[in-house]
This record gives sequence, C-alpha cells and structure tokens, in this order.
Amino acid sequence: MVILYGSANAAAAPVSIVRARTPTGDTGDYARFVRRTTCDESNRFAFRNLPDGAWFVITVAKPVGGGGEPVAVTRRVETHGGMTTISLS
Repeated sequence: MVILYGSANAAAAPVSIVRARTPTGDTGDYARFVRRTTCDESNRFAFRNLPDGAWFVITVAKPVGGGGEPVAVTRRVETHGGMTTISLS
C-alpha cells in the first residue's frame, strides 16, 4: 500500500499514478481477499461477514460534473464481529 498510495493508513491519489506504480509481475492470487459492494445514496457502504483483522478499503471517486481525473482512495480499517461501515462524506 505504501508503494501504491504512499501511506499504509489512508491516502488519495490519481488513478493514473496508482496504476503506474502497480507491479507488472505475478503478485499471487489475492482474489480470496477481495470483497465488493456499492454505495448508497448517502455515500455509505458496508461489508458484512468479513473475517476479523486488518483490511484496506479501496474505491475510485470521480469528480462531480465529469471533469478531472478519477482518484483512488484507500483507508486501512480493522474489523471486529464481521462488519464495518465506511462513510466517504
């Protein structure tokens, strides 16, 4: 995360910069760690049934009005009890 985003806790960076920093070699099978969800109308999303531990939430935010480059936003979170809710507002 530090290589991609410059931080191990929270960051926002243009998508093009994150992609340029992404290693091209085989990074292993991380599919078992990937979870997907969608935001509601209040910009909130929840992940349920996650194993307890540390996770990185990553999303791509697009500028209102369509101008400008999308930004990859990441935040490290800790889950306990199988659920966490994140607000982007």
